Amino acid sequence: VVQAEEFSNNIEQTIFINEIMFNPEGNDYGNWQESEWIELFNHSDQAIDLTNWVLEDEANHLIEITNQNSDNNQNFADQGETVILPHSFLVIYVNGAPIFNNSGDVVYLQNSDGNLVDQHQYENFTNQGKTTGRSRNDLDLWLDNLEQTPNSANAQ
Repeated sequence: VVQAEEFSNNIEQTIFINEIMFNPEGNDYGNWQESEWIELFNHSDQAIDLTNWVLEDEANHLIEITNQNSDNNQNFADQGETVILPHSFLVIYVNGAPIFNNSGDVVYLQNSDGNLVDQHQYENFTNQGKTTGRSRNDLDLWLDNLEQTPNSANAQ
């Protein structure tokens, strides 16, 4: 496992925001998959520990990536994970304190040094319970109203 402090810029640029759940079913104050969440994708051939990386929105709300809010195996009974495996996913859950605006917002991903790694601005084109995410065939193309697929490839 590579620690964040050991990264070269090339490795960091292989971590992408892949899917955003900003308007979950219900009141948005749930935990784990009932809450807002962000899925990251590791495009590299190395497992990478994202401890102390941060997600932030346009209003400067911060979510630090920790074992208590992150998952790479959909086992919510374990202690959580901050390691994103090669060519795999890590989902960070807001857990009871929604921060992303349903009318549109920007999500920023910063490494443990505070450097911007990725960002995505979304608009209110997604229905409740649907996500916005990268096309599984084109990392530069974002699609709205996707079926949610936490910890797995996007449907389209």
